[in-house]
Amino acid sequence: MQNSTVITLVHGTWAQNAPWIQESSPLRTALQRALGKDTVFRPFLWSGENSFAGRLAAAEDLRKFLQEGIEQSPGGRQVIIAHSHGGNVTMKALENCEYAQNIDAVVCLATPFIMTRLRQFGEHSMLVIVLAKWLTCVLLGIAVSMMMTNVLGADKVGYWGVIALALMLLGGLGSWWTISRVGRAWLQHAKEWAAQVNVSSPAPPTRMFVIRAAADEATEGLSWIHFHSIPVLIGWRLLSWIAIAPLSIALKIDNWAYSRLYGRLLVGGGVWSTVACYINYGYPDAPPEKRTFLLLYIAVLLTIGSVCSKELGLLRLVAFLATPVFVILGLVFVMLLLCLSLVVVPFNTSIRGLWTFVKTAIWLGPIDISAETVPPGRTIQTRQMTADTKEGLRHSRPYLDPESIQWIVEWLQYHDKD
Repeated sequence: MQNSTVITLVHGTWAQNAPWIQESSPLRTALQRALGKDTVFRPFLWSGENSFAGRLAAAEDLRKFLQEGIEQSPGGRQVIIAHSHGGNVTMKALENCEYAQNIDAVVCLATPFIMTRLRQFGEHSMLVIVLAKWLTCVLLGIAVSMMMTNVLGADKVGYWGVIALALMLLGGLGSWWTISRVGRAWLQHAKEWAAQVNVSSPAPPTRMFVIRAAADEATEGLSWIHFHSIPVLIGWRLLSWIAIAPLSIALKIDNWAYSRLYGRLLVGGGVWSTVACYINYGYPDAPPEKRTFLLLYIAVLLTIGSVCSKELGLLRLVAFLATPVFVILGLVFVMLLLCLSLVVVPFNTSIRGLWTFVKTAIWLGPIDISAETVPPGRTIQTRQMTADTKEGLRHSRPYLDPESIQWIVEWLQYHDKD
């Protein structure tokens, strides 16, 4: 056992009885013939549960399993061959593992490597989030004010108006504080969870070899499940654009009018015309003399501001005041985004893992997740199997096809320790 090759076999999802890890399988037979009769095979059996929690638990058990194998054969060459999500289990097991440097080689067959990252909704995403939070707090403040004044029996304008305003401010500030605290805690929790499930290639001196089949069903399935994130991302960017468009357009016009008196007067005239139309058509029963006086007053203020101040930023101010209206229009997308995000829950989590989904809100929250063909980190040798018309799952082809098995044998022989 001192100089033998010890090969740990890690099966994939729902495959505790996978034929390729059994004795006399084509893969084991070829490896034993090429590497010698003293080659030791150690199948590692785990739950096979298709959940992040199941794979993390399996990674902990695999660490102990590898330690036992190293202690049993301290001078032996340690090799891991993993299929499908067994590769993710292996990657997590080798992270921060004191025995990882004893693993000479890792071979991953048809593994969809899990990667996580902070979700980006566009260059104005943070501003949209702040505006949405501000609008939510204002609405909650108004709701608190209406409810409390109704409970207190407010029936007159006067000091009840002051109380209502105070209650609205307190409700809004309390909502802002609560939402901010909950949001920060959620983001921190999501980041910690993402770091737990994200995988990376093993550190040197461990070598790594990845074999993939063309048109792999599992990878295509994961891609289909992940496809929903594309319309979600587009939806959030559209929401961002809807909320920011007035400010962006106003900024461009204000910049154009900055050094031009006639430009500032045109902007002021445009604002005055809009206000005049609103007053005339919105309040047709108002006394004509009062409407005329109000419009003259506004015209004088706009003219003085346009002539005396280059920094007026009039349209930016108007656009900012109108932003809540556009945010409200944009929030109609939220229900659609929520439906798109929840449609993949049955595919991504088991009943036992549902609480993890709720806590991290993987598909709607701040973390984006994907399945990649290779893990990040360092140069990794990969081989892509040629497409064929053979029957059976292409996802299982890497451990059944003679060509793939020959690749594994040749690679392990080439990288054999001296």
